[in-house]
Amino acid sequence: MKMRSVSVALALLCFTAALAAEGKPRVAIIDFSATGVSEEDASIVTEIFRSKIITSCVFDVLERKNLKNIIAENNLALSGLIDQPGKIGELLGAEYLITGSFMKMGKKLMITVNLIRVETGKIIGTSEMVIDNMDSVYDSLTLLTTNLIKSSFGMNKFTFSTQTEGFSLVLGVNTLTDFGGARGFGFTVGHLEGKGNFWGGYSTTWNFTNIESSNTDFGSKKKLIGCFGSGNALIGNKVQGAALLLAMGAGYDFQGGILAIPSVGVNYKNTYFKFSKALIIDPSGDNSVKNYNMFEIGYSIFFGTYAKEAVYFK
Repeated sequence: MKMRSVSVALALLCFTAALAAEGKPRVAIIDFSATGVSEEDASIVTEIFRSKIITSCVFDVLERKNLKNIIAENNLALSGLIDQPGKIGELLGAEYLITGSFMKMGKKLMITVNLIRVETGKIIGTSEMVIDNMDSVYDSLTLLTTNLIKSSFGMNKFTFSTQTEGFSLVLGVNTLTDFGGARGFGFTVGHLEGKGNFWGGYSTTWNFTNIESSNTDFGSKKKLIGCFGSGNALIGNKVQGAALLLAMGAGYDFQGGILAIPSVGVNYKNTYFKFSKALIIDPSGDNSVKNYNMFEIGYSIFFGTYAKEAVYFK
């Protein structure tokens, strides 16, 4: 089956049972060499490849900064490490070493990577990819990483998933009540953005009430019209399943101040429900504080990339 390009960071199903039993093997990734291309482009390719390896869940990847520090502290050259992979194991405790090259080949660009077992110094897996230009590097490295792991460990099947990523336009309706005669109705507009299990955003809520102020400076009582501003955060997958919705905000009305204490709610796929306690400060002479309950339900229109899972075969 031909593998389709994925637009966001991939996540491979974490290794085989044998690898799982032993834990993640540690790997050091050496900066790719550049031939006929700029060092900057080679560095970009290296970093994208590093992110692909990290999100594969197969390896424990040594941080680039730590690798460079150890090389500098021991007065080593990258070429020496490649020629003597045993040095990596001794200095870093790494079981594997990944080397790569990025080169120009006519009008095309070629990326080659090798996975070396430090203990034996032998190449146990290799993968290469020819691309047209830098614009196709990201998606091409997804397939390159897949093929490297397949050729190294003999894995015949992978499950890829991309994280949900994008933003949502949030639309909701609300009601404000003291479970007595006071009530109000309104609407909410806002947005959320993020990816995976972490989303944040801001919403504005209007509520038109029959709650009257005792301020009679203008000859009659005035109905309070409240506007709330709220920062929102969701923890959990907002598109594919349930998430916890948390919010905190404050607002005002045309007669006095309104303070909304923290809100809690649930978000299931694109539908949400939120409950808030609101303290309304009456602008009359005694500045009395009234306690109200706000219920809100709404829907978020999602724009972005949905999480996908697909199984690819060798």
